[in-house]
Amino acid sequence: MGPFIRDDTAQMIHAVQEEKISDDISDLLDLYLSSAPKVRNRWIFPEEEHRIVDLVKALQGNSTQSESRFILVDTSKVDDCSSLVEKFGLKKSDKAIVINGRVIGPFAPDEEFTGEDIELLLHQEFERITPIISATKGLSYLGSRADFLAKLASILNLAAAKQDNGIFESEDHIRRKPYENFDAEYTSFTSGGNDGWLQVVGVVDPLSEIAQRMSELLKVLSEMDGVGVQVFLNPKKHMKELPVGRYYRYVLSSEINFNDDGSIATPEALFDDLPQDPLFTLGLEVPHPWLVMQKESIHDLDNIRLANLPSVSAVYELKYLLVDGHAKDITNNSPPRGVQFVLGNDKNEHILDTIVMANLGYFQFKASPGIWKLTTLKGRSSEIFDIVEIDHFNNFQTIELTSFDGMTLFPKLSRKHGMEGEDVLAHESESSIRQGVIKSKQADINIFSVASGHLYERFIYIMILSVKKHTASSVKFWFIENFLSPSFKIFIPHLAAKYDFEYEYVTYKWPHWLRHQKEKQREIWGYKILFLDVLFPLSLDKVIFVDADQIVRIDLQELVDLDLHGAPYGYTPMGDSREEMDEYRFWKSGYWRDYLKGKPYHISALYVIDLKRFRQLAAGDLLRGHYQSLSSDPNSLANLDQDLPSKSLFSGCDLIYIDHLQHQLPIFSLDKSWLWCETWCSDEDLKTAKTIDLCNNPKTKEPKLDRARRQIPEWNDYDSQVAALAKQVKNVGNIAADVDAVQKPDDILASAGDTTQPKEARNRDEL
Repeated sequence: MGPFIRDDTAQMIHAVQEEKISDDISDLLDLYLSSAPKVRNRWIFPEEEHRIVDLVKALQGNSTQSESRFILVDTSKVDDCSSLVEKFGLKKSDKAIVINGRVIGPFAPDEEFTGEDIELLLHQEFERITPIISATKGLSYLGSRADFLAKLASILNLAAAKQDNGIFESEDHIRRKPYENFDAEYTSFTSGGNDGWLQVVGVVDPLSEIAQRMSELLKVLSEMDGVGVQVFLNPKKHMKELPVGRYYRYVLSSEINFNDDGSIATPEALFDDLPQDPLFTLGLEVPHPWLVMQKESIHDLDNIRLANLPSVSAVYELKYLLVDGHAKDITNNSPPRGVQFVLGNDKNEHILDTIVMANLGYFQFKASPGIWKLTTLKGRSSEIFDIVEIDHFNNFQTIELTSFDGMTLFPKLSRKHGMEGEDVLAHESESSIRQGVIKSKQADINIFSVASGHLYERFIYIMILSVKKHTASSVKFWFIENFLSPSFKIFIPHLAAKYDFEYEYVTYKWPHWLRHQKEKQREIWGYKILFLDVLFPLSLDKVIFVDADQIVRIDLQELVDLDLHGAPYGYTPMGDSREEMDEYRFWKSGYWRDYLKGKPYHISALYVIDLKRFRQLAAGDLLRGHYQSLSSDPNSLANLDQDLPSKSLFSGCDLIYIDHLQHQLPIFSLDKSWLWCETWCSDEDLKTAKTIDLCNNPKTKEPKLDRARRQIPEWNDYDSQVAALAKQVKNVGNIAADVDAVQKPDDILASAGDTTQPKEARNRDEL
């Protein structure tokens, strides 16, 4: 057991031996003495020695057999030790154990404290005080060393309890009940009774999104036996507009529900009696470790108008669980920025890979349940770092993903000898940088795009055909899976087979520490720029973003081969040749004119990214840090369809805030011929246009379908080819209804999915 026995405990033991108390007690005390030889010569007898002797004598009538291995202090047997008992904070008839000045108890009269319990207590006490004994060797002190150590242990434990536990753990707080003093005669109500074993109190702003969630939770709690709920309504005194713009359902029940046949009923969210005219978007709010995708629905869940539909149903699928975390370089006490992690198993050591951000050392994998191994990628990462610890998993970096809670890790990395000053992102030769990457053969042209809703998925099909028509190079498309409909995933394999291209889905869960965008369109814009360093596999060197509503008229191999002169990306400057649109060119006056100092403002409908250079410069970390700073002001994102204010991120014309950082991250400006749009560019420039974008026109607000047919002669031909293929595969298997979504009637798409309509006309809400 090896406990440290405080001097007053030693006195008690010494007294027992001298008084020759029963053999059972003597044997037990001999056991204690033998386990603490270091303190045998440090016994000190206080002035109240005789009281301790009497206290121990009182044990004789209440002692158990020696094999029980515990001493029970029964104050009811003590007649002459009242002051000592009071110092322990005990009352007459209490039973307790005192160890190193700490009182354990009092115990209930019928409560047992076995030998195993006393052994555990002594073991924990020994672990608590041993480090203090070791640390104070050689120190001089006044009085008893045992008293000195006990007091020092109490001070250190108190100081440790007050320390901040870090950003992931909060300090314990004293429980208070300030709501008992509320004047809430008209703003409070109760449910479930006040005599339950659990009382839950909620203080909520009824006109808030948090209240939508909390009201469901409180309702379920109130339906449980033995639970009482009290709610205090605490609304804001003043507001300019209704802060809640969504209908909300929380899928939770207070008990298991069964179907008529006895099977367990599937939980579901039901919206009824909704208004018919507004345009709704259906979305899910799920636990952070869940990556959930649409699985079944024939409807456009981004553009739901109930006036045109009797009902809407959708099935979602939990596709991945998140393995994320925060890595730390314990050598330099900083995030190991740029370290490349690999997730694999016994059969394949490299299945997934990612890069560690400078932002909190964050990293993320999307995985399935199973046994995984986390390692550093062979090359710069493995040459500089060793993984010392992965949270509490130390068995060859083994990770057991066995819970729907996902897994958050806190790996500790140490630098190898001689690598203390090395930067994992430092410029190296191509062979060194790519040494550990499994260099699977990539396509000649890699294009990534994002679409949400059937209209923009229809635009993507046409964009793909235009790319393929003008190149003989191999092409691979990368689609952000989060926003794609089931009909797209059903149809795209047939399109790929017909027109000979590859495709792959990528996704990245928006990090919990990065300020999230509530509106889906803003979230999509964020995915276009914030996660470029972690969205694609490390083996991919260069990728081109092409907007869904774009038509390509040139071989994009030319853009792949273009020298960006050390810049991480290349963008096309905004067009300025259509003079009648000058009043809408906000970047030529005010804040942006002063900020850019003659540099061009760029549009993000088409850009090329050198991913190797992007990662070497830690460009993603800079962009995310800048985004976090700007988005702290809600007014900076209040109106994306208006002029970009001094701290905003985007504008309604696909303009993105990379211009805000071009003094730190250089932008290579592509020739203006790379992107033409009617809104900003003259008709004359159309003759040399390499791509055509259907960017919004703030003056005419013409729907994109109408403009595409009027403006781009080849658009109708591409659209007809897609329609013909959809018709061919319509009766294959059970996908007929889903393929219908590929070519919906134009009037539905134009009215429901076209975001060029004014905001008041669209009246877009969110489910």
